[in-house]
Amino acid sequence: MKSKSNGCKPKGSQPHSAQPRPGRVNQGGLVIRPKPLSYPMYLSEPASRRFRQLEDNQTIEAVFDFLNQVDQLQAMMAATQAGRPAMEGVIETIEAQFPRCGDFDLLETYRHRQVLGSMIRHIMGHYGFPPGKAKPLKKGRFVKTAIVYGWPGYQ
Repeated sequence: MKSKSNGCKPKGSQPHSAQPRPGRVNQGGLVIRPKPLSYPMYLSEPASRRFRQLEDNQTIEAVFDFLNQVDQLQAMMAATQAGRPAMEGVIETIEAQFPRCGDFDLLETYRHRQVLGSMIRHIMGHYGFPPGKAKPLKKGRFVKTAIVYGWPGYQ
């Protein structure tokens, strides 16, 4: 049974699909074709099972779909190429597109900050970016630290 979203929808949102928009991500000579990823696929991974209680949270599912779009992948890769946490490339957009509401609140709910980082880790790992150490973020208001990823093939 799907839970109701308490009227919280991303600003300027249109229906999200489990597939990223068609296109290629070309960052620093690395061309990546978006691969189909879905929120249920993310939750089925062993590392993500601790977030299964959020399975019916439609806003978090919309955040996952949003992160898997080509523009967001480019922003995360640009941050990674600059030696910064991938989340730094998208955190301000996430905070603007998904304002604080009952079923997704980065300020009040530590679990939501954790799942955001875990979703980014899943998406970046899916494209071959190995996780590294955490660094403080220079952007965003609610998340303080995030993982810096290595460039595929250069651990």
